[in-house]
Amino acid sequence: LQQGALLTHPLTTTTTVERLRINVAEALTIDSTSAIDVTGRGLVGQVGSVGYTYVAGVPTLIGGSAQGAGGSHGGRGANYNGAPAQGHGSLFDPDTPGGSAGSVGGSCPTCGAGGGVVRVRAKTITVDGRIVANGAIMDDGGVGKGAGGSIRLDVETLSGAGQIRADG
Repeated sequence: LQQGALLTHPLTTTTTVERLRINVAEALTIDSTSAIDVTGRGLVGQVGSVGYTYVAGVPTLIGGSAQGAGGSHGGRGANYNGAPAQGHGSLFDPDTPGGSAGSVGGSCPTCGAGGGVVRVRAKTITVDGRIVANGAIMDDGGVGKGAGGSIRLDVETLSGAGQIRADG
C-alpha cells in the first residue's frame, strides 16, 4: 500500500459480520502514508438502547452493553450509566469484531461501533503506516466507546516503524 492508500472492509451489520482477509505469497508493505483501517467497522450501536455484542457467532443485543457503557470484546467495557456486555473472542485466534457501546440518546446510526476484523497472511510484512481496528466514539452526550476489534498477522518476519492497534 503506497501513496496514501487506505484498505478497509464494509460496516458490519446486525446480520452480517464483515472481515478483511489478506493473503500475500511473499511481502506486504504499508508505507508511512498508508493504512489498513477498520476502525468503527465492527458491531454497531443503537440509539437509546443497549449496544450489540457477539453471542454464539452472531451480532445480538442480548447481553450487549447497556446505555452509556463501553463496548466489550476480549474483556468488559467501561461502566457508565449501565453495565457493559460480557467479553467475547479469542486471544489465540482473533476473528471477532469489537462490541458496540450502549447509547443514551442523540442521532448516530453507528453509535460507538466496535473495531472490525483484519487477518493477514504473508511471508513478510513491513508496516511503516498503520494497521488499526479501533473502536469508534461518537460525541452524542452519553455514549461510550466501542471495543477494539481483532488483528491477526500470520507472518515469518514483521518489521517497520508504524503502528498496529486495536484500542477500545
